[in-house]
Amino acid sequence: MIDKFVVSKGLSKLKSLGLAGIKLNRSILSSLTVFSSLRELHLRDTGFKGTFDVREFDSFNNLEVLDLSWNEIDNLVVPQGKQLKCYLITLF
Repeated sequence: MIDKFVVSKGLSKLKSLGLAGIKLNRSILSSLTVFSSLRELHLRDTGFKGTFDVREFDSFNNLEVLDLSWNEIDNLVVPQGKQLKCYLITLF
């Protein structure tokens, strides 16, 4: 559903997306992959909890900034040998 909306509205070249303060389910991440040109993804205070595996963001090829601050993330998993594509990841 999101992918059809994005294409119809010409949003496929979006560079920055801010969803701060909106309570989300982590399953939304797979829907957001239609924004393949994103450089910044702001997911501050979205209600995410627990462990986050950076591989969940692998499809965001151009991502430079990932803001996960003000969530209850207690562990960020970076598999051995994995290099982050992001330049900045904010966690508080």
